Order: sequence, then structure tokens, then C-alpha cells
Amino acid sequence: MTVLVWVGVLLIAWLVIKPMLSRLWFKFHVMVGLEVGKPQIDYHHDPRHGLVLTYQPVNANIHGNSMPAVQLSRDDMAALSPTAQQLLWHINDKLQRYHDWCNTAPNDQATRSLSEAQFVLNRLLQDTLPNALQRYLQLARYTPEHLRATTADNLSADDMLIKILQQTEHQLDTLLAERHANTVAQLATDYRYVQARTPDILKI
Repeated sequence: MTVLVWVGVLLIAWLVIKPMLSRLWFKFHVMVGLEVGKPQIDYHHDPRHGLVLTYQPVNANIHGNSMPAVQLSRDDMAALSPTAQQLLWHINDKLQRYHDWCNTAPNDQATRSLSEAQFVLNRLLQDTLPNALQRYLQLARYTPEHLRATTADNLSADDMLIKILQQTEHQLDTLLAERHANTVAQLATDYRYVQARTPDILKI
């Protein structure tokens, strides 16, 4: 009988205290800037989810619209090493940044011929990277026990994929640096024009 009484007392106490705890929990989230019920991890950068790498050829207004170059499911991403996953996210972010930058001056892109770096990037995104990922995923699916085995070049399948991803990221770094240099040069032209055409009192 005593046990039942204590159980009843504890149950009543829990029913009274639970709403108070919920309110305190909510106030704590508000204080630290968290939104209750909202995931705090960016979905697009969570390796547990898939990835769609959107490829837009340089001079896209001549060659065509954007298209998905690489589409990886959640299982595909899970089959890649953490290093390969990280490189893919870097490529995705830098590619989006480069596309956005180029799209701010589409006429400038259309009137210039492709540079060597632009041509190489187009080839990497159009052919090399999708094919390399497809072949690696085939190996991961059918012969996962041999993924770390080295070839005649003393490289494993994982090593080769990572080197391809690193080279792709390097090409994007080169193009972003090229775009940066061109934009700085244009800004310098504007600056020199102001220096030459305005009175001394207005000069920078």
C-alpha cells in the first residue's frame, strides 16, 4: 500500500514539474540563440545526405544552361572516404562562388575566349570527375575489400580519386584567383580615371 502511495505522489509531482521544465528548456534555447525544433546542421553540408554538384560551363550563355554534373545519393556519399567528402564540399562551394561571380558580368564572359584553366575545368567537370566517381563507386560496391590495395603506381583507388578531386579544386582556385586579378585591375582602372579627371580636392 505504501509503495502505491509513493508512486502516486511521484506521478503527481512529475505532472506538476514537467511543464515547468519544458518552459525552462525553451527559455534556455532562446537565451543561447537556438531555435527549438530546428536542426542546427546545414543540410547541404551534412555528409549523411546526398550532393548535387551543379555544373555550368564557362560562357554558359553560349554553351547552354546549368546542368547537374555529379549527383550523389546518401549511400554514394557514405561510400566515399571523409577526405573525398570534404573535397567534394569544397568543390561545390567554390564552383557556386565562381558561377555567381561570372554571372555578375555575363557579357564580359561571352566576349572572351576560354583560358587554359577554364578549358581544363570544363573538361574535369564534364567528363573526368563524373567518370572517376562512377568507377570508384563501382569498386566500393563490388570489391570494397580491395579499395585500399595499391596499383602499379603505388596508389590505391581512394588515393587516385582524392588526387582527381584535389586537382579539380586547384583549377577552381586558379580561376577564382584569375577572376580576382581581373576585377582588381578593373577597379584600378576606375581609380586611375578618378585620379586623372577630378580636381585635386576630390582625389582619393
